Amino acid sequence: MNLRWGMAVHNSHYGLIQDNVAWNYNGFLCGTEDGSKSYNVFDQNFAVRSNGFWRGMAGQHSKHNRNVLGSNKPKLDQHNAT
Repeated sequence: MNLRWGMAVHNSHYGLIQDNVAWNYNGFLCGTEDGSKSYNVFDQNFAVRSNGFWRGMAGQHSKHNRNVLGSNKPKLDQHNAT
């Protein structure tokens, strides 16, 4: 599996990212990349068996409410990687 994250937010303002579920990702549930971002709301998202909920910066004045991260994937060392 080579997935970076469940969703990516680019150059957006006043968005609502809500009620999303990501399961068994190598990356994160949500990532922000290029472009400006402001006043987005990340609400009630759920990630389980991933490497975390968030990667990157949320953007200016963005809010995070009620997001949940379940059990993280164990980190594999070089000897156990498949």
